[in-house]
Amino acid sequence: MFQINEDLSIYATRGDVVFFAVTAEDKGDPYKFQAGDVVRIKIFGKKKATDVVLEKDFPVIAESDSVDIFLDKEDTKIGGVLNKQKDYCYE
Repeated sequence: MFQINEDLSIYATRGDVVFFAVTAEDKGDPYKFQAGDVVRIKIFGKKKATDVVLEKDFPVIAESDSVDIFLDKEDTKIGGVLNKQKDYCYE
């Protein structure tokens, strides 16, 4: 299961395939991504922001209002199998 909540928290089950689009603003105006831009997704341990558990770049190939983010099941297999929920932070 994959879900982006109203507070922008993300819920995902280990091994999920995740797909969403990212938009951006520049001083309140919609930002148009340009070829050569790179959107980097980082997921890190909630209690220790220096503990990066996933970092993946998504290069922009052509001008666009959004960038598609795709994490495959191997990307989301962070950590070992647990019987309880684990919190991570992302940017």
